[in-house]
Amino acid sequence: QADIHRLEREKEAEKKKRIAMAFIPFYGIISTLINAITDSLNKKYSEIGSKQNECNGKRQQLSTLKQKLASMKDKLEELDREETALDSDIGRTSRNINETGKTMTKLTDTSLMMKQVDTENIFINKSLDSIERYVTKNSSFFKRKFDAIFEKAMQAIAP
Repeated sequence: QADIHRLEREKEAEKKKRIAMAFIPFYGIISTLINAITDSLNKKYSEIGSKQNECNGKRQQLSTLKQKLASMKDKLEELDREETALDSDIGRTSRNINETGKTMTKLTDTSLMMKQVDTENIFINKSLDSIERYVTKNSSFFKRKFDAIFEKAMQAIAP
C-alpha cells in the first residue's frame, strides 16, 4: 500500500511537471503580459496621483474662494449698515433743509414786512416833515387860533 501511495505521488508529480513544462513556452508571454499590466497600473496610479494633486489644488482654491466670499459678505453687510446710516442722515438732512426752507420763507416774509414798514416810515417822515414845514410856515396863524381856543376855554371855566 505504501508503494501505491508512492506511485500515486510520483504520478501526480509527473503530471505537475508536464503541466509546468507545457507552460514554459508561455512564460515569456505571461511575463510580458504581467509587465504590461503592471506598467499600465503604474501609469493609472500616476494619473490618479496627478488628478488627486489637481483636486487638492482645486480644493485649496475653493477654500480660498470661500474665505474671500465670506470676507466679501462681511463687507457687504458693513456697506449695507453704512447705507442705512447714510439713508438716515439723508432723511435728517432733508428734514433740516425743509425746516431751513420754512425759516427762510419766514425771514423773507419778515424782510418784506420790514421793507413795507420802512416804506411807511419814509412816507410818515415825509408827511411829518411836510406838516412841520406847514406848521412852521403858518405858526402865527396857529398861535392865534390856539390863543382864541384857550381864551374861550378860560371864559367857559371862569364865569
